[in-house]
Amino acid sequence: MRDHLDASLSYSRHQYDGLLGREQDQALASMSYQFDDKSSLSLIGRWSRAATKDAASDALNENALLVTYTIPFQVAVSRKRSVGVLTGRLIDPSKSAGVPRVVLQVGEQFAVTDEAGCFEFPGLKPGACELRVVQDSLNPRLAITTPLPMKVRIRPADTTRVTLEANPACSVAVRVVRHEFADGNATTTSGALKEAGGLEAAVIELTNGRDTWRALTDRTGHVSFDRLPPGRWTLRIASSDLPPFCTIETPERLLTLATGANEHLTVRILPMRRTVRMVDHGSIR
Repeated sequence: MRDHLDASLSYSRHQYDGLLGREQDQALASMSYQFDDKSSLSLIGRWSRAATKDAASDALNENALLVTYTIPFQVAVSRKRSVGVLTGRLIDPSKSAGVPRVVLQVGEQFAVTDEAGCFEFPGLKPGACELRVVQDSLNPRLAITTPLPMKVRIRPADTTRVTLEANPACSVAVRVVRHEFADGNATTTSGALKEAGGLEAAVIELTNGRDTWRALTDRTGHVSFDRLPPGRWTLRIASSDLPPFCTIETPERLLTLATGANEHLTVRILPMRRTVRMVDHGSIR
């Protein structure tokens, strides 16, 4: 009874200064009850009274009562076929929770995820489109693991649902170090090596077959890659920019990055041993 019944009562009084000194009172009461089948019965009553200072005039009383009975019914309608709807959710599987406040884009339209990670594009043109994530709006500690841009087909007068995943991001720090022979240019050498500093402006490439990242080392030979999704990655260094008579110890490395992993790698640039061959025969012209 309490959950289905609504009732209200109000009373107001007005006094007007002047020659007539009019007074007015008004009361309004309403009550509504909703049945289990969503039909409802309502009762509204109003009472008003008006009087003046004139002794010859009588107070006027007015009463009104309104009773209504409402029966809901359903009317089948069709959705507009010139547009479709795209809804989805961006989740963090490591926390089993949605990722809020992330901006997504389809063509010229944008949407933002709510606190549960849900988003909606309510009016898209039917056909193929691409769903993107604005990376700057994503938490720097997260990386999208779902291949982007996601190709989606919008159906007319229908709702298309998708799910995106973002996991704790990985990072890879690389240092490219030059080495030289410890014995210098001596005719007899032990083959021992010593560091000669970092290699500047070396091209480092990191790829997982879908995304490719490239960067140049700084003056100390360091470079870093952040916001990487977990998975298998291949690290390469370009050999065309090496100093003369040098070679890369390991030109290519395979990495398996776990969720949230931080890897530190060192790539050694080694000198090539050159030999001198004495020619003691023939003639000089």
